Amino acid sequence: MPLLEPEQHEHIETIWRKKWEFILQAQSQIVNWLFAVHGGGIAGMLSYAASKGPSCYLKIGLGAFSLGLVLIILFGVFLLYWEENYFGKFRRDVDKLYRREIDWLEFLNREAKRPEKYRSCEILAWLSGICGMTGVIMAVLAIV
Repeated sequence: MPLLEPEQHEHIETIWRKKWEFILQAQSQIVNWLFAVHGGGIAGMLSYAASKGPSCYLKIGLGAFSLGLVLIILFGVFLLYWEENYFGKFRRDVDKLYRREIDWLEFLNREAKRPEKYRSCEILAWLSGICGMTGVIMAVLAIV
C-alpha cells in the first residue's frame, strides 16, 4: 500500500479540525439557546405571574418553556454524544490508515457513510422550538 499523499494528509487534518470545531460550536449554541429563548421565557412568565397572578395561559406557557428547556438540553447531550462517537470512529480510521490496515478509498467510504446530522437531534431541536413558540403565544395571550 503506498504512503499517503500530502493532499490526503491535508484532507484528514481538515476533517479532524472541522469535527472538533463542530463539537465546540454545539456546546456554545446550546448555552445561547438556553438563555435566549427558554430561560428568558421562564423568567418573564414567572415575573408576570408574580405581579398578575397565575392564569391558564401562564401555566401552559411556563410549562412549554420548561419543557423546551429540557428538550434543548437533551439536544445538546445527544449532539455531543453523536459527534464524539463519530469523531472517535474517525480517529480510529485515521490510525488504521496510517498503519495501512485500510487504504485511502476505504477511509473515504467510511467517512462518507457517517451522518452529517442526526435525526434524534433534529427532532429534539424542532420540539424545543415548538415549545418556545407555544410559550411565546401563551405569554401574548396571557397579557392580552
